[in-house]
Amino acid sequence: MPKESSVNDSKQECGRQTLSIFQKRARLRKKIGLEHVLLQIQEKREEKQLEASLDALLNQVADLKNSLGSFIYKLENEYDRLTWPSVLDSFALLSGQLNTLNKVLKHEKTPLFRNQVIIPLVLSPDRDEDLMRQTEGRVPVFSHEVVPDHLRTKPDPEVEEQEKQLTTDAARIGADAAQKQIQSLNKMCSNLLEKISKEERESESGGLRPNKQTFNPADTNALVAAVAFGKGLSNWRPSGSSGPGQPGQPGAGPILAGASGLQQVQMSGAPNQQQTMLSGVQMAQAGQPGWGFARVRYERFPVCFPNGDVAPDLLKVGPADEEVAGRRPLGLLSGPDPSEPSTAARLVPTESLARMEAVVNWYQDLMKLTDPRIQKYPLMGSPLLITSILLTYVYFILSLGPRIMANRKPFQLRGFMIVYNFSLVIFSLYIVYEFLMSGWLTTYTWRCDPVDFSNSPEALRMVRVAWLFMFSKVIELMDTVIFILRKKDGQVTFLHVFHHSVLPWSWWWGINIAPGGMASFHAMINSSVHVVMYLYYGLSALGPVAQPYLWWKKHMTAIQLIQFVLVSLHISQYYFIPNCNYQYPLIIHLIWIYGTFFFVLFSNFWYHSYTKGKRLPRTVQQNGTPAITKVKAN
Repeated sequence: MPKESSVNDSKQECGRQTLSIFQKRARLRKKIGLEHVLLQIQEKREEKQLEASLDALLNQVADLKNSLGSFIYKLENEYDRLTWPSVLDSFALLSGQLNTLNKVLKHEKTPLFRNQVIIPLVLSPDRDEDLMRQTEGRVPVFSHEVVPDHLRTKPDPEVEEQEKQLTTDAARIGADAAQKQIQSLNKMCSNLLEKISKEERESESGGLRPNKQTFNPADTNALVAAVAFGKGLSNWRPSGSSGPGQPGQPGAGPILAGASGLQQVQMSGAPNQQQTMLSGVQMAQAGQPGWGFARVRYERFPVCFPNGDVAPDLLKVGPADEEVAGRRPLGLLSGPDPSEPSTAARLVPTESLARMEAVVNWYQDLMKLTDPRIQKYPLMGSPLLITSILLTYVYFILSLGPRIMANRKPFQLRGFMIVYNFSLVIFSLYIVYEFLMSGWLTTYTWRCDPVDFSNSPEALRMVRVAWLFMFSKVIELMDTVIFILRKKDGQVTFLHVFHHSVLPWSWWWGINIAPGGMASFHAMINSSVHVVMYLYYGLSALGPVAQPYLWWKKHMTAIQLIQFVLVSLHISQYYFIPNCNYQYPLIIHLIWIYGTFFFVLFSNFWYHSYTKGKRLPRTVQQNGTPAITKVKAN
């Protein structure tokens, strides 16, 4: 029995194990089947996603193609009607489509396949024996390396290599060298654009020249009639014509309403010209002064408009003379008042008129550069007033003043000089303070500072102090007037006259065009120096009380020299800052020349005054008060 029971137990255990194995196999089959189904579903989903992405890609390419075709059609068939905004819209549309397509190919806008490669999914990663054989073993698989450029999903290796090389080269170039290269390229582009603009202007002017030489004979006849009849002719109208007559009697051709008779007045012409009175004489209204006129056979026929009457309202004179009317105009005939009969007239050639017009156009173009914010200040509307003041100043100190004071005693101006000099000390201090608070202590970098043309409070404050500085130069003309009135003609040197006459005029133009920026540095430094200079002059005018404290007179010239060195050094930064965007380089050049030129003049003065010992300071009496002056050394 025990033996049979053990056999039965073994059979039961084997049956249980067999059942367990079958159950496990069944469960495994079910699991494998489910996974297979899921895998098939996933593959189908991925295939659908791939197809959808490819369809979207094809649609984007088709849209891009249609946009390009539409834009090309507009350019070819609707070019005359195209507007610049529509062209920009077309470019923006094309640019957006290209960017979208580029992002799709780079997987930046492909959420379903962000971590996969789109195009290579249709490529086999397996070894391709045919491709291997055709490429002699160089290309074993159909990969990115053999995909056409327009289908690549990663950058071209050559392009990557070139970019790396450019990056390496750029890293080796310093910032200053790079800026210089950029500046040189910008200058080259500017020169090319300037040449192109110049050629365009020349071509346009060349096309206009033939038109300028043509004229309407009828208008010429009407303008000549203006000379004959004088002013007020535009108020009259032709009333008809009559038969031929004798001189002094009503003649052939149109006659003005109210005319009672004809008056013969010969007009002067060129030498050897026949002045024959012909029919068609017109007369002024009865009782009114006027010029009788007869057609003259000029070998050259000038266009005349002496009093500005409107040509279409003038009366024509007799039958047109084709030979005369076909002549080319020579210029403008200027003469006396047309209301008085006269034979005197002067012809201004067209060449002179062209030169005058060129000068006027140049002046108008120059005045367009002026800053409208400063036009409201006195002396700033036109250069005529400041020019007249400076010319009067030069005439007075070089001619009129010395002649007036030749037989007079020197004026005693001690009180006036004290008030004048100390007033300029305060005024100059105020100008320095305003310059500092208008930018030099707030927003300026003390390097390359462009002009602020805005209407901000700080910019308007800079405009105001720039005008105050220019106006102080006008006030300082009184320095030389004091020399003349005190008969100190020896102090009226070339350096003094040049400084006080030429520089205010140049400063007028400077602040009119560019009030502020890095060019205002020299004005601030100049005002600072004038604080010290007029303080010395004021103390000198006080008399013996201040004489012990004027030992530093010799250093005045040194202070002037330091001023010009600082101005030249500061303005020279423009030439070493490649990306300096100061708007008016010409002003920079002029200031640099100003600093260098006056440094040379004051250095020469220093050398002859102190180094060579030609002049040494000593105390003398000036108009009753002791003052330090310069005399030759013993």
